[in-house]
Amino acid sequence: MLPSSHFFQQYIRVPQALLFNPAYFWYLAALVIFADALFTGFIIQYVPYTEIDWKTYMVHIKLFLQGEYNYSKITGPTGGLVYPAGHVRIHQFMYDITDAGKNIRVAQYVYGGLYIATLTFSCAIYNAAGNVPNWVILLLPLSKRLHSIFVLRLFNDCWSVVAMQASVFAFQNGIYDVGTMLFSLALSVKMNVILYLPGLLVIMFKRKGLISTLSYMFTLGASQVLFAVPFLKEDPWAYLLTAFNFGRVFLYKWTVNWRFFSEETFLSKELAVTLLVLHVTTLIVFGLFKWCDPDGGLYHVLYRGFKRPEEPAGIAYVTSDFVATVLFTSNLIGILFARSLHYQFYSWYAQQVPFLAWRTRYPAFIKLALILGIEYAWNTFPSTTTSSGVLLACNVLLLAGVWSGYPSGRGLPNGEHSGSFQLCGILGPTASSSSIPDVQFFPRILMARKKVDKKKDTPGSSASIQAPSPQVVFPEVSQKEDLECRAILEDQILIIDGFLSPAECKEYAKFIDTLPLELTPPKKRGEAERVNHRFSVSSLDFAKKLHERILPHLPSFPYPTSVKRPAVVENPRKPHSCNSNIRVYKYAPSQYFGPHYDDSVRDPFTGAKSEWTLLIYLTGAEDGVEGGETLFYKEQRGKPRETITPALKRGTALLHRHGQECMLHEGSPVLKGTKYVLRSDLMFMR
Repeated sequence: MLPSSHFFQQYIRVPQALLFNPAYFWYLAALVIFADALFTGFIIQYVPYTEIDWKTYMVHIKLFLQGEYNYSKITGPTGGLVYPAGHVRIHQFMYDITDAGKNIRVAQYVYGGLYIATLTFSCAIYNAAGNVPNWVILLLPLSKRLHSIFVLRLFNDCWSVVAMQASVFAFQNGIYDVGTMLFSLALSVKMNVILYLPGLLVIMFKRKGLISTLSYMFTLGASQVLFAVPFLKEDPWAYLLTAFNFGRVFLYKWTVNWRFFSEETFLSKELAVTLLVLHVTTLIVFGLFKWCDPDGGLYHVLYRGFKRPEEPAGIAYVTSDFVATVLFTSNLIGILFARSLHYQFYSWYAQQVPFLAWRTRYPAFIKLALILGIEYAWNTFPSTTTSSGVLLACNVLLLAGVWSGYPSGRGLPNGEHSGSFQLCGILGPTASSSSIPDVQFFPRILMARKKVDKKKDTPGSSASIQAPSPQVVFPEVSQKEDLECRAILEDQILIIDGFLSPAECKEYAKFIDTLPLELTPPKKRGEAERVNHRFSVSSLDFAKKLHERILPHLPSFPYPTSVKRPAVVENPRKPHSCNSNIRVYKYAPSQYFGPHYDDSVRDPFTGAKSEWTLLIYLTGAEDGVEGGETLFYKEQRGKPRETITPALKRGTALLHRHGQECMLHEGSPVLKGTKYVLRSDLMFMR
């Protein structure tokens, strides 16, 4: 009979995995979404609906259907039509399915679906960005005010919120066309979506470059015109000045923020101008010192963007975390300095607050206190001096925490920091040979050989992940005949195509998936930035077999220039063995290995010393892999002048010098598919 402690461990293992293990995120998310769907249905059935603007929406649509296209003449019980044309199109649909707005219950269920869609997209955004504990999503369904906004008040904000969350998720996944159209859809419902625009411009300019950014902005503007064609034909100024009225003054009695000001001060032009100046200044400061900092600063981003407008202006890889953090922060800045916030405006950022709290360095109890403080303020009706003060304090502390914490995101989904300087941002993942902009900060930050991060990949180092069991049987590698070893760069980069057959590559990829792969730990001082799964094991038998298979195809190798030649020179000079430290790598989309040099190592079992890295690509473009190429940089006076990019081809063995003769190189981010690599080194006896 097992001890009771063992039973206890078994019982707590599942909740521990759900709450803390990222691999189980969607299991917990599915439970949260399902439970909240039931709870939302319960609210619809048993909590009374409160009429605020729904009847006005329906009156507006009735006038529109009767042929009134002049925005200034479309009005209802609580005011005129002040929303862009997408609002009209959506509520025309709602008008049709709710019997001209009379069937409130149908409308509530539609809005309940919007709420669940928003929750689902929020979970997807959290998961894509990573670095937020699973259990944090348990906070998302707890907002009383948010449920009320969606299913008990039927505010049109709900449509823009779900479209915007979907847009953020699309941008996280690099689907910029879809993201732009979803952004446009959100903007066509409520103009507050413009608050995201500064952050979006930073992301697009860094990731896509000037020309592409202008193209996306043109698409955004053109789609807004298409939404509004009948209204623009009737009276363009009436539409533009009403749907996008930036000078609109809200009633003091409904405001959630600035309640501690008198009504006279609240309505004053001086306050409006002050808030606008603070808003713009804060955005500029974030752009100058935070959002572009990983790329050398705003000046260098603009310099590269305008010098080469068709290429990305950023160097740092634009991660899913960066996208969500920058967009949510841009939105928070706008909310903080908004002239007035009504209760339905809480939906603009309610499900973003926990995410931003985890982009601060605050202790967990302070993060939770900020979330609770914001929820308290939005649930206090009518607002008071105290509730407005709490809201302002919490929003300011949240923004300050992001500023001093992780304003560009905490890293890639698996916990790696995203601030490495990625040259692929300039060259593009498929560039074969191009010049790199001569920007002075390159040698200062990345290119000085003595200061650049070096990969520590020797047995026993922090980057080396030892196998829990040495009993690993590698698949067979057959001997090939008449393979050509060709030089991509003389005495630096060699290629042997077809070293492994397609069948062998497929078998090795399956074999790697059976191994206990581990994610590379966060980099330490002096190590290169890398994000991938890997496994290493010492295997003299496999190293011997690998050496036997590759030796017939290798040329004679000259001595490294940094090594003193012996009195008696071996001729021809062939590798003594392959490194017994066998490593396998698996790169999923967005994973990469930052710029680095490979160190020379000594095999503790043979005493031989490595001179050449051996990489065997097990998947490539033939398998649908995009990106992931190994990029080599030719340097001149410490600056990279040209990049060499051997193709990522299945079955190819790539050899390159390391140690003192090593070229600066990197594994570019995988954009699509999965990259599998088998790794060893060519070892020599001096």
